[in-house]
Amino acid sequence: MSKKDEKDMQTLLLINDELKIHAQLVKAEIRKIYDKVLKSSPFTFAKTPTLGFIDFLLKALDDLRTCRADLIAYVKNETETVRSELIFLRSFLRKTLEHCKKVEEFEDLENRVVAAAYEAEYVIDLVAPGDGPLWYHVLWLSDVIEKFKHLRRRVTDVYDAKMHEKTVHRI
Repeated sequence: MSKKDEKDMQTLLLINDELKIHAQLVKAEIRKIYDKVLKSSPFTFAKTPTLGFIDFLLKALDDLRTCRADLIAYVKNETETVRSELIFLRSFLRKTLEHCKKVEEFEDLENRVVAAAYEAEYVIDLVAPGDGPLWYHVLWLSDVIEKFKHLRRRVTDVYDAKMHEKTVHRI
């Protein structure tokens, strides 16, 4: 590689790093805005049975995938990630309902999963008809995905601990 190519490569790497920093700052600002909007909203979400609501949202994601072929690849990727996280979390919730007594930690996690699912539904409902700036919704969806991933780690830890606890008590 020539000196000029090396210099160009270094410049591109610096620009890339700066863009990442700016994207994180913008994302933090957007997070503050939509947190205020959600907290100050005069409406509350209807209380649908957890598994029924998650099944409904998974169906809506499937419908979005088939009816909005024009969505850019990144949005499709984000909605697919939401879908796979929801499938995992639905499986966890189903297992806990079948095999575990009411455990306060599970109830709290269930409430957090439902809250994140409602948030995902809200953003997806904005993306589907093309309401508002797409970049805003993509950042918001990305943030919701992070919530789902955090919940996935948390539910796995809690479930494993409870199952280990049950095994130890049986011995």
